Amino acid sequence: MKRKILVMIVLIVLGGTNVLMAQPENPNTLRAGLAGVGVVFGDTLRLSGPGLVTAYERAITRAFSLGLETFGNFSFEIDTYNDTSWVRGVAGAQTRVKWYPGGGPFFADLGLGYAWEVGDVNRDGFLVSPEAGWKIDPGKPGGFVIIPAVTVPVFIGRDKGSAYGSSIDVGLLSTISLGFAF
Repeated sequence: MKRKILVMIVLIVLGGTNVLMAQPENPNTLRAGLAGVGVVFGDTLRLSGPGLVTAYERAITRAFSLGLETFGNFSFEIDTYNDTSWVRGVAGAQTRVKWYPGGGPFFADLGLGYAWEVGDVNRDGFLVSPEAGWKIDPGKPGGFVIIPAVTVPVFIGRDKGSAYGSSIDVGLLSTISLGFAF
């Protein structure tokens, strides 16, 4: 008897959340933007300059979406005193799962991916990046969107050529993206 009641509850819940009926009018969003200045906490506190972010998001329901994101931040530095130069930067890719509470414009999101860093320390590793933001859709639904957000990236990686071999860095970054929903 308990099993029948449980099966009935599951069927009612699944019937009430029909993915095909709950899909928004404009399920796709392409965006590009800047990952603004932030701080990264690790061996030393350092500022991170602006980088580029590109992403694609596909709404599954009004409350959930899945996406792919790539990012990069590179700088070329010249030390005229020592007559040296070097490139510093980070690049990565991740999948993102977004939750829009109540189907509204505010979202919480979790990204999982991989990142590479070159510069003083060469390392690569796993990236976990929770994010909170706001998808502003001025005018009619669909079309142009603005997406400001705050991300807390957690990098768990290994240092190449280091005696210690691994590191964990936590940061705080602000991003703003412009996109198109269709």
